[in-house]
Amino acid sequence: MSRRDAILVVLSLVIIVAAVVLALRQFTAPAGPDDAEYREVVRRGNRIHVACTNPECGHTQDDFRAHSGDMDWPKECPNCGQKTLCRAVKCPGCKEYTPWSPGADGRILCAHCGQWLNPTPGGGEGPASP
Repeated sequence: MSRRDAILVVLSLVIIVAAVVLALRQFTAPAGPDDAEYREVVRRGNRIHVACTNPECGHTQDDFRAHSGDMDWPKECPNCGQKTLCRAVKCPGCKEYTPWSPGADGRILCAHCGQWLNPTPGGGEGPASP
């Protein structure tokens, strides 16, 4: 076997191993209607919206920096110190951030004004009928 052939064999093996690793990561990732979008946001290093679910705190933040691969929610709130900081969505009605906690039908009830939200892929929000 020539040196060139050996290099091609090693390069082929590296590509195959990389493909297997990527495939395994895809299949072992947490499942859910919004996890793929969230992983993409985190991968790009974008900032996300968060809200504290502690009723005595109510802290919201629109520039929370999530770390790559970090899917452990809720997080510690920088305001009250409790582990009650969740991803959030901005209500189109009252313009406040409300915790991202969709029900079985995928809708979110705004904690501030009671409007039903129907978040769409790409970060858009729209009203939904109750």
